[in-house]
Amino acid sequence: MNILAEWLSNPQIWIIAGILLIVVEVLVGGMFALPVGVSALGMAVLMYADEQSLLGESRLLTDWEDILIAFAVLTVVSVGVLRLLFQRKDEGDINKY
Repeated sequence: MNILAEWLSNPQIWIIAGILLIVVEVLVGGMFALPVGVSALGMAVLMYADEQSLLGESRLLTDWEDILIAFAVLTVVSVGVLRLLFQRKDEGDINKY
């Protein structure tokens, strides 16, 4: 197994990446790193559940391609959810005449 597949299949790496990306988002802002960080933490939870067979007998994340596809799907979902959560409510222009 090559080093990339080894790192991608390690839940601790995903936790570290998620925390670092969320810290970067807090420091920089812009709503770019937050969905990716949340997805990385979600991947750690998903990988732990898959290792403990909490999702069923068959393993879902068997190789690095499956891991990256799951991460991409989680990122797209987290972007949509976070946009809905942080969407500004248009209260109108206070300078209407």
